[in-house]
Amino acid sequence: MQVKNVARTLEGSRRSSKLGDGLAKDKIEKARQLTPEQRLLVALELADATAALQRACSKQEALTKILSRLDAAHHRRLLHGYALIGGFAVSAWEVPRATQDIDFAIAIGAADPQALAIFLGGHFEAGDADDPLRGVVHTSIQVGSTSVPLQLIFFPSAYTEVAFQHIESLSIMEQVVPVVSWQALVLKLYAGGPQDKLDAQQILQVRRPQPDDLKQIGEKAKSLGILQDWTSALSLYQRKLSDL
Repeated sequence: MQVKNVARTLEGSRRSSKLGDGLAKDKIEKARQLTPEQRLLVALELADATAALQRACSKQEALTKILSRLDAAHHRRLLHGYALIGGFAVSAWEVPRATQDIDFAIAIGAADPQALAIFLGGHFEAGDADDPLRGVVHTSIQVGSTSVPLQLIFFPSAYTEVAFQHIESLSIMEQVVPVVSWQALVLKLYAGGPQDKLDAQQILQVRRPQPDDLKQIGEKAKSLGILQDWTSALSLYQRKLSDL
């Protein structure tokens, strides 16, 4: 109920449910009491992607193998940098939620994404000319008898620059994980999907950004050509904030 109602509000076609808003506010307040590391751990416990891992192996082992493979690719100059993005990264900054795969944003520079895909035993899917994504490497990491799905996402250079300007290093399960900052995740509006809009709203409600933060996000949104999307998201956030 909550997701459908918030989506309708974003589209401007119908007011959201008061009951749904009440449930969302409760979750947001609870999430605000947690650190990013605690929120990310909750998401790992909730995730569909880790349900099988609980039976077959430890989540710590899976995380260690994923980071090890990405570090190996970095040392071979197949990528310049990587940072957690998608559902797990969003969970570090807002209300933890389940997700079915693990996504990393990739800074690749002039390197060949096909070479990276081959090294990781996956395949590269290029985006269309009008797609906001340059492409995705679909692969998986084998941990015992379990295959952990992994997606490496390539953004256009403008968003890649924004995403990698401020990477947060979070300590999770005795590993240091680079995570895209909450400011850059708000600008997932760039991707234009319904879930991206919902994520932006909940990040804003949990983080309660200061005016300077909002100004900086607005400037980056303008540089990415999504100022109208950001203005709409900010307006909705401010209306929700005034109802608290």
